[in-house]
Amino acid sequence: MTIEKQFALLLHIRKDIKISYYTTNQKILLATKIKQQIEYSLEKHSHFDDEYPDINALERIDIIISHIPILSDKEFHYHISNLLQAIRNIYTPYSIPGNHRCYKLHLAVQFKLRKNELYISKFSSIIRVLRYSSNALDISVGDKVLLINGIETMDYVNQNKWVEAPVNSFTQSIINAMSFRDCARMPLPETDTMELVLERLNGKAYTVDLPWVAEFSQ
Repeated sequence: MTIEKQFALLLHIRKDIKISYYTTNQKILLATKIKQQIEYSLEKHSHFDDEYPDINALERIDIIISHIPILSDKEFHYHISNLLQAIRNIYTPYSIPGNHRCYKLHLAVQFKLRKNELYISKFSSIIRVLRYSSNALDISVGDKVLLINGIETMDYVNQNKWVEAPVNSFTQSIINAMSFRDCARMPLPETDTMELVLERLNGKAYTVDLPWVAEFSQ
């Protein structure tokens, strides 16, 4: 069976990415099941608390449950998604409902972390992603990333590590997640593009605004 794939700029199709409607009772049921799974993880995996000292998972899920009556479907599922990403939960089968789960997002470049500095490591291997990102031609592999969306690189990584990758330290997995999102388990980025301020090998700085390219599979 051939899987049909379609590509478009996130800018153009964001409004078409939908999350299914859940009743209050459905939200409570889902959140309660996830809480039970977290409790199981805490009981069965002794390293859990040590790996995530800054995250009180049970407290966070209780807060989500208490706010369910005032949370939209998007807010509810994004809170759940962010929590499961933050604690690297591999035991809970969960995906954001609706056609949201059918999307993957790509940037035209990928990154590499070396000694707390971020560099362009390579370009996307997906031709259609590159076609939607003609300004990526200004970038050279090896250029250093100075700012991401106006934020210093390591500050950006630190601020987004719980949201963008299911890991808890500065590893390549975090960096990989900065240029790719599986929207079955991850929220959409807040912006349709990622603005990069880069530095060439000769020390010259320049700015490139790369679009998020959405891949839809059904």
